[in-house]
Amino acid sequence: MTEPDRGRGWLLAVALFAAALALRTWVFGLVTVPTASMAPTLLPGEIALYWKFVEPTPGDVVVVDRDDGVLHIKRLVADGGEEVEIAAGRLYVNGAAIAAGEGAPASWSEPGRAEDRCRERQSATVVEARAARRWTVIPGGEHERERAPEDTIFLLGDNRASSSDSRQWGPSPRAAARGVVAAIVWSRSPCGEIRLDRVGSLM
Repeated sequence: MTEPDRGRGWLLAVALFAAALALRTWVFGLVTVPTASMAPTLLPGEIALYWKFVEPTPGDVVVVDRDDGVLHIKRLVADGGEEVEIAAGRLYVNGAAIAAGEGAPASWSEPGRAEDRCRERQSATVVEARAARRWTVIPGGEHERERAPEDTIFLLGDNRASSSDSRQWGPSPRAAARGVVAAIVWSRSPCGEIRLDRVGSLM
């Protein structure tokens, strides 16, 4: 390789690195799923890609920054001005039940105690729908009817009985949303199993 060719090679490498860095900074991000709070949609040990600067709408899985140094992943179920209630484990928005039917049973592995590195879980699911959006959740919990203030979003984990979300910490400012999850790019269970069938799954 001649000296000019070697120089062009370095320039190309630097340009590609700069382009990748710019995309990572301004276009997309990656977030790790540490818990089962979003099961069965996202499972512990998965890495999800999210688009930055996308305006989230009800039904989207959102990455939100609560100013605690951690990015949280939850589903946006209601916009500011809408009322949310959970009764007998079922979600109601503006007084209307959004359950659309029973879903298939879900199973997954999650981190366990030191003596049992992983635990197998299984649960019944429910399909929820708003407008043209449909998603599957593990129903559970209770929440008295609450109206989300304007310019906020009400967030719930899909694993309703095992999620810390807007029921505990209140609706989040819409400006706290960092992006909308688009796909699973890696999936490895706490048991060590690589779940290739989930890689590439779209939200």
